[in-house]
Amino acid sequence: MLSIVPPEVVLHIFSFIPIYDIPALRCLNSAWKQFVELHENTIYRSAAILHSIAMPGSSLERSKDGHVLPWLDGVTEWKALCQKYAASERAWTGQAAVSQKIVDADSFTHRFKIDEEQRTIICTNLLGGLRVVCAQEKSVLWSLPALYVRRCAHIEFSRGFIVFDRHGADLEVWQRETDYEPATLSPIPDASQLRIWGGYPDQPAARGHYRPFAMLSNPSDICAYRLAYPHLLVASHSAGEAYIWEIPTATLVQTLHLPPSEGATPPTIDYVDISDTHVFLGLSVGLVVYSRLTGSVVLEISTYKSSILVDRVLSQVLRLGKTLPNSNTAFPTLKSHPLVPASGMTVNRTLIGGFAAVHISPSGRDLVALTHLGLLLYIPAFSEAANLEDRIHTMFLGSRAIYMAYDGKRVVVCTVTGVYCITLDGSFSAPVPLLPPKPASHSFPAPSVQRVAFFANKEALPAVTCLQLTPTALWLTWINDDSNSATWDLRYVDFSN
Repeated sequence: MLSIVPPEVVLHIFSFIPIYDIPALRCLNSAWKQFVELHENTIYRSAAILHSIAMPGSSLERSKDGHVLPWLDGVTEWKALCQKYAASERAWTGQAAVSQKIVDADSFTHRFKIDEEQRTIICTNLLGGLRVVCAQEKSVLWSLPALYVRRCAHIEFSRGFIVFDRHGADLEVWQRETDYEPATLSPIPDASQLRIWGGYPDQPAARGHYRPFAMLSNPSDICAYRLAYPHLLVASHSAGEAYIWEIPTATLVQTLHLPPSEGATPPTIDYVDISDTHVFLGLSVGLVVYSRLTGSVVLEISTYKSSILVDRVLSQVLRLGKTLPNSNTAFPTLKSHPLVPASGMTVNRTLIGGFAAVHISPSGRDLVALTHLGLLLYIPAFSEAANLEDRIHTMFLGSRAIYMAYDGKRVVVCTVTGVYCITLDGSFSAPVPLLPPKPASHSFPAPSVQRVAFFANKEALPAVTCLQLTPTALWLTWINDDSNSATWDLRYVDFSN
């Protein structure tokens, strides 16, 4: 074949071959081995694009950018880049060891967000205040005092903007100094923001520093909010409304009126998320998805009303099986659990109490939701009405849920019994998976669930206040009671070793 087909045609064929099949082609004969070695950089660059590691036309250096951990800093070839990603994928799926590390961020971290571009972590404190710290070095880059930022403040981060709550219905918006462009945006900070900032308009921009952008005054008190630039979704429990703000202009652009409650009191709004086309609410009475275009409900999974959809969801629930035998010896930091059918009696109780979290994938296509009692729902292509019942995958994690994170490819859930990592089947979350597909004996698009052995203290797990995901790590707050008084450390599990 190599003697009669032009090299450019062979290389085009190679662009459809996954990374795990390339070594096998080298072993065919000496001619294939020589061809692969001669065109190695081109072949692995095509593999990086095939696996969505790199974008078409992007350079190697550009493809390495945007990671909070320095795991790609020494990479100089496309082959090494692909191998790094494949090794990390093996770790996420329980096929390699992982390590735990502590970030010197704060002794009482409450909420935090990770800025991968600048390799910083933005934290709020249980006792008040906000800090921006370097993810890898022991240094505080910027801060706001405890007298200014209330205790246990929530924080959102997206595309260089942070949002945190004041008392009442007000939300503060601050922008990363390195992105500040008043000519293209409409900053309207209030007097208190300018006073606490204390800077001047033309001061040099510094990494990890923020300047005031706007104060958003909502029509009613707020109970949850979510930033997905350029929009901020804010929910009001008492008003039964959801407000959508446009961040670049600091303008309230849409108000959604939630349907009236059938009970004496309105349902509790526990979590919200937003995409370009939909609004997602995790309520005490169910999961509700609204169309932003029409304001109407397009998907509802009720916790108290029976329906064909709910009955189908509860009829196919899987649960965690006993730890796989080899997971205790090969890589003891991760415990692999198979998925087995759950009993009907257990499943019927999992919707009680409503939904603790709901997340939409970065693409806006796939939906993940978690009930307070630990039932996980994964709905790929949720907005497509055809055969929706057949596309809802459910898993019962066995205990009360504390926190959930989702990046479109992986779900990490903290419950009162453990921290669980679920890597979704590549056919659902990416064009081509990095690892060879494994045959599944169940319907959920994940071969197994990995429990992180570092976090087994059942007294500390309920105290987790935040959980975040990056491509090579899971991050969480963890109570440290080794000293005379308990503190909350910021820790991460590194899957890039």
